[in-house]
Amino acid sequence: MGGLLVTLAILGTTTGAPAASVSPPSFTETTLWDSTAGDYANYHVHSLTVLPEDTVLAFTEGRKFSDCDFGAHDLVLRRSADGGQTWEPTTVVVPATNGESWGNPTPVVDQATGTVFLFYNQSFRDAGNTGCSADRSRLYLRKSTDAGLHWTAPTELTGLFANNAQGWTQHAPTPGHGIQLDSGRLLMPLTHRREFLGNPVPARRYGVSMVYSDDHGASWKWGKPVPVSETYPIGENRVFQRADGAVIVNGRYGSGGVHSRITSASADGGVTWADPMLDSATGQLTAVDAGFARYSGGRGSPDVNRVLFSRPDAPTRQNMTVSVSYDEGNSYRYRRVVNPGPSYYSDLAVTSDGTILLLYGRDGIDPTFPERVAVARFNLEWLTGGLDDPDTGPPFTEHEWEFGTSVSYGSPNGPGPTVVTDIQARGGRALRYVAPATGHHVEIPFVVPTTGNYEVAVRYARDADRAAVQVSMDGTNLANGAFDPTMTASESYQVYGLGSRQLAAGLHVIRFTVTGPGRAGGYAVTPDQLTLISPGRTG
Repeated sequence: MGGLLVTLAILGTTTGAPAASVSPPSFTETTLWDSTAGDYANYHVHSLTVLPEDTVLAFTEGRKFSDCDFGAHDLVLRRSADGGQTWEPTTVVVPATNGESWGNPTPVVDQATGTVFLFYNQSFRDAGNTGCSADRSRLYLRKSTDAGLHWTAPTELTGLFANNAQGWTQHAPTPGHGIQLDSGRLLMPLTHRREFLGNPVPARRYGVSMVYSDDHGASWKWGKPVPVSETYPIGENRVFQRADGAVIVNGRYGSGGVHSRITSASADGGVTWADPMLDSATGQLTAVDAGFARYSGGRGSPDVNRVLFSRPDAPTRQNMTVSVSYDEGNSYRYRRVVNPGPSYYSDLAVTSDGTILLLYGRDGIDPTFPERVAVARFNLEWLTGGLDDPDTGPPFTEHEWEFGTSVSYGSPNGPGPTVVTDIQARGGRALRYVAPATGHHVEIPFVVPTTGNYEVAVRYARDADRAAVQVSMDGTNLANGAFDPTMTASESYQVYGLGSRQLAAGLHVIRFTVTGPGRAGGYAVTPDQLTLISPGRTG
């Protein structure tokens, strides 16, 4: 059967550079709170932030009588004035004087003024609820202008959510930390749901939204939530800003279980959001609060773009792992296990000298709550096994071609693919072609700048209507180029490693040929980006 030939004129970009030398790997770990020796029955739900002068603030819930999510909780703080090397004694920021259930202490720092804004909530149970999950909460804010030594009286922000369309009664800052965008906007992610009592999981309407300030915290507004659906019950989450200015939210399944994480993107600084989708890059793991932080790069920066991701990389709360991405969280090239044992919630921060701080729960026999909370302090060289250095960069060269950019079609046998706007695609635009039958193909030229051996990877949009494809280059099938990107219950972008290929400098062609309908019967072809990686040294 004849195939459809479609050509796209696309431009390549290059990131990364060969590394020259690296500093010695460094790793230390300090216990900040220990339930077997402290003043509380349990410590859980924690957050971390670094101030402009490298003062580090670590917060957690000090649970007085049990490890229950609902109960008498103080919000406690430990400070470090030297980038996490030494720590001052614990202080109580919000005391449960009358048995209040304070929770989710989450800071965001204005880097221009040094002011720390601490968001937290107070939870309540409805009559008849004797469990550990609350039904309602109120949102509060305190601030500090002296690096966490003193705090203002609380300001309540619960009124922002009055008469919300979802009927949410629970409003909590996500654990971890908020961020400041390159525009100066302060952004604080929140989680929401309906009452726990009387509502099965689908009826709780798990959701995420942001409150933000454009006047250095003098006032706060509420943005629109990430679109809510039963398929994407997004819960505790982190946000980071992509190099193109978009804001990414990445969260766990609010309802628990073992899943891929859920992600969405915003083109207007967190005010509105694209429809959510699954994040295939992070893999399937236990639904747990995880850490994200930008290590380097970002909008307008000449440095290598690096994003860090921490989580228990297992179907249970075990195996605390930190990974580094060089493509804005679309894939993770290096990872290292920090603790193979029981591991729980985590948060990440980076000091001015490039030291990575990981605050996480660890140890104990409880499958849900940690015995103690520790802070690991390590450098990029330790994380990557000596393969990356903050100054010299990673030991590979990466070339990228976005398929939805600068297109020109040739379509001898009918209409060609279309380019659609999609903030979650690379470059904000996605390529889509619905093949009329098996054997039709999309063909895309690209120019390799330097002769060499390259790892070939393709970022591809997965969904229910996708075709099974075979990917070839210059007429030869790639080693791992046959795949079916059907995703029947939801959608996602996924990076597929297609093997290695020796390529000469100059013009080449990559082709996506339909080998049959996908598992759900679809014929759509949706490649998003080609990446060629020259791996350089490996050790």
